[in-house]
Amino acid sequence: MLQELHFTLYRVKIKASLFFLSSIVVFSIGAYADAGFGISPPWLKNTHLSPGSHYEQDIFLVQGKPESSVQVTATIESAEQIASWINFKPGNAFIIPAGTQQFPVRVTVDVPRDAGYETYTGKIRFVATSVGADNNSNIAIQLGSLAEITLTVTSDEYSDFNIRGVSIDDIEESMPITMGVRLENLGNIKVRPTRISLRIYDKWHEQILQEGDAETTEWIESFATGMIRATMPTTLSLGDYFADFEIYKGEEVIARDKERFNIVEKGTLAHWPRFLGMSIVWWGSGLGGLLSVLSVVKFNLFAKLLRILGIEVKRKSRSAAKNNKRKISRQKVSKILPESAKIRDPLPTMGFRPIAITASSRKRRAVQKSQINEPKRRGKRRKTIGA
Repeated sequence: MLQELHFTLYRVKIKASLFFLSSIVVFSIGAYADAGFGISPPWLKNTHLSPGSHYEQDIFLVQGKPESSVQVTATIESAEQIASWINFKPGNAFIIPAGTQQFPVRVTVDVPRDAGYETYTGKIRFVATSVGADNNSNIAIQLGSLAEITLTVTSDEYSDFNIRGVSIDDIEESMPITMGVRLENLGNIKVRPTRISLRIYDKWHEQILQEGDAETTEWIESFATGMIRATMPTTLSLGDYFADFEIYKGEEVIARDKERFNIVEKGTLAHWPRFLGMSIVWWGSGLGGLLSVLSVVKFNLFAKLLRILGIEVKRKSRSAAKNNKRKISRQKVSKILPESAKIRDPLPTMGFRPIAITASSRKRRAVQKSQINEPKRRGKRRKTIGA
């Protein structure tokens, strides 16, 4: 009986342990789903490398809910031969700040000049460790993602590129038309467009005024991205124009569009940085003009300049302007009132000026006169009594 009881308790313990482990697994799966850690693209691939090549590729680490910072480590697996070729920016270990949903990691590959011609494979493992907000927490969740490595070193030359952007700058009169092409070299040799064709239209894009090819002497090195500039001489006058362009790779047109540009007077465009599409010189000129106007108005600089030249400018003060306004209003009242309603101040020696008053103020004036004459009357009475 006792043995059966021990066996029953043993089975209960086993079931409890299994339940606890299954709860941990479910919790981990839920945490993984909430975190949603992944990478894009999940590979590092280049099949046209040559000895001495430098290649760069961005891999984005993506989080579903970036509520806290995570520590990430990047390691290379199953690729002992090429482990020294590969480096990571910002490093093999770094922190992704909280709130960052996509974090770019630039992977660089530097192929040695004595590398053998073959295909090298391996894996890059990214491990993200998220610790709870409490630094003393004993629970840490680790999530990982793998990127496949496929690098082929070949002796064959490979040429290819993509166009990432085109721009045509405003130019001054008699300057050549300048076109900028941002190009991404996908090959293992330096490249540039085979041909750049330009067709210049008027500002309504109706009449062709000039056409030809833009020439360039610049190159983009293998597996690099950069800007090349192509120019075409022109004798067009001042005005607005459209430029239709076609960019060729071999016999194939890989980019076709139109851009608008201006031809302005000589000296108008300075080689200064631009802000909101305008040269800093233009911004400085406008701000300087505004400050000049404000200074003239605020400090009366124009009147001072005329005074230096011997020209006197009389400027009425504010008090004089107010007095003048009062005088005009009194004259208007004087014209409106009849002569019987106008009286003179009886005490000119006390500094009162003659003014015109209305009939409604007669009573107040009478009271003032009676108050002034009252001491005189009292004096007369005292003399009479004394006599």
